[in-house]
Amino acid sequence: MSGSDHVYGRKVDKTGRSTGKFASSKTRKGHGPIGEQFLWLGRGMLDSPAMKVVSGPALKILMRIGLEHLAHGGAGNGHLPVTYQNFRAEGVAKSTIALALAELIALGFIERTDAGRMGWGEDKGRPSTYRLTWLGTAERSKPTNEWQRHKSVEDAEKAVVEARAAVQGKRKAKRDAVAPPQPAPKALAG
Repeated sequence: MSGSDHVYGRKVDKTGRSTGKFASSKTRKGHGPIGEQFLWLGRGMLDSPAMKVVSGPALKILMRIGLEHLAHGGAGNGHLPVTYQNFRAEGVAKSTIALALAELIALGFIERTDAGRMGWGEDKGRPSTYRLTWLGTAERSKPTNEWQRHKSVEDAEKAVVEARAAVQGKRKAKRDAVAPPQPAPKALAG
């Protein structure tokens, strides 16, 4: 092997050992040593009380928003458009999406920066946009790390229960407003 050969994006010497230098400038700019983009997840966040209580659907949604961040070259945090169809494609049930999003917001992993809106026909609407709180944005270079506010698993669990209850309450109110109660049928005289 010559000094220009590389393994996993790193230059290697004649013996095949890494020289500690990257093989190309591409690996130094937003790409890891394996030659592709990566999403940084720190140990503190992965071992946090908030992460210990996150549900499976919420984790799928979090990773889908992370993929959107990578699709924007790591430069669009705070303006990451993701649709319900994107979340469904990740295997999250339609009925679970709002609950999982509320959970992620309550735990402090994401912020919904624009609620978006549905559209029909010519009006295509617009997707909601999100921010990953452990990463900086163009407007604010430092991350806010809102997930750190949960100091115990119990505190994080309480936040999730309250967030899910709020979503369920809104759903119930919407159902009640759409279908007003029907009067009881009159008994037949016999």
